[in-house]
Amino acid sequence: MEYNFNFCKWPISGDEEFKNLADVVKSGLWAGSQSQQLKDVRNNFLKLQKGQYGLPLANGTVTIEAALHALNIGYNDEVIVPALTFYSTVSAVLRANANPVIVDVDQETFCISIKSIKAAITDKTRAIIPVHLSGAMCDMDELKKIADEFNIKIIEDCAHAHGSEWQGEGAGTIGDFGSFSFQHSKLLSSGEGGFLIAKTQENEDHAWNYANCGRISRTAVYEHSTIGTNNRMSSFQAAVLNAQIDRYAAQQDTRDCNAQYIKSHLEDIHGIKIQKYDYRMTKRAYYNFTIIIDPLIYGKKKCSKVFDALNDIGVPTALPYPPLNDLLVFQDYKSKKELSHIEVTIHDVSNAKYASQNSICLHHRVLLSNKDSIDMLLEFLRKLLK
Repeated sequence: MEYNFNFCKWPISGDEEFKNLADVVKSGLWAGSQSQQLKDVRNNFLKLQKGQYGLPLANGTVTIEAALHALNIGYNDEVIVPALTFYSTVSAVLRANANPVIVDVDQETFCISIKSIKAAITDKTRAIIPVHLSGAMCDMDELKKIADEFNIKIIEDCAHAHGSEWQGEGAGTIGDFGSFSFQHSKLLSSGEGGFLIAKTQENEDHAWNYANCGRISRTAVYEHSTIGTNNRMSSFQAAVLNAQIDRYAAQQDTRDCNAQYIKSHLEDIHGIKIQKYDYRMTKRAYYNFTIIIDPLIYGKKKCSKVFDALNDIGVPTALPYPPLNDLLVFQDYKSKKELSHIEVTIHDVSNAKYASQNSICLHHRVLLSNKDSIDMLLEFLRKLLK
């Protein structure tokens, strides 16, 4: 059978992006606090996530760095991160000169394991960076209890979780900070871009101070109070994002509906599991739709074969992240001048390793497809898994 899929291209754009960009060009305010597009993107994104404080920044890596600096986390402090995430989650810790502590993930949600966190806490632990992987949220109830008990800060990595909610609270609003990415492939995209949600006005002010060249206040020009940097978003990025945010609610509903449809057709297949989303999530974002293929039933090579077969017929598919401890940067890291003062602690990460080796991820644009394309995809998957 020939498969003619009708997957949408990504990012999706329309007249709204062009109109907003033209407005920026005509305004002459291509950056800076007077830009209407930057004011609007702050308000629009905070409304989407049910946040009160925050600021748009250049990308979703510097957002985590700004949060760490705002919380005064640095040399000799320990920051707990999950093994299954993109490099930025841990590179921000390294750039803050703090010590990363890499722990395992939950075997069903692929988010940071509460049990692993408890085993990793020491008297040097200053922060935890839970990653809401593929849009599935961590157990924020238990995480908050741990943070309160041990006086540990929480920086939510929400690069995949635009629109996700935990018991009515938006992702990124529950911890001390919430970091978002608008990189090309993300659920909301401006090519590059980021947003940092803050729990308090004080937190927002500290992050702004760092990300705006260390300026002492929003009215200062040449008064610099700290070692800051320039992580600001431009008006052009904001213009694109405002158009993207306008159509996001409808896209999220479509993805969720199609994700439930695919799940209902796959979860009863023996040896197949779907990444779990906690029942306490009141809204779900899907950066990926992740399928786990049991190697004891299908063999260790089956996952890579399915991945290759899907790619061959044009299905937007990705492999999951490798565990952080497998990255080259951590191999013999003490010999590297820039890391010689760092201490990396790696706990057992067997769940992360299993998920990395036995999962495939359907990109979120698959979930925006029409029913015919999704039914064809399901038929193909069933044949592959016979």
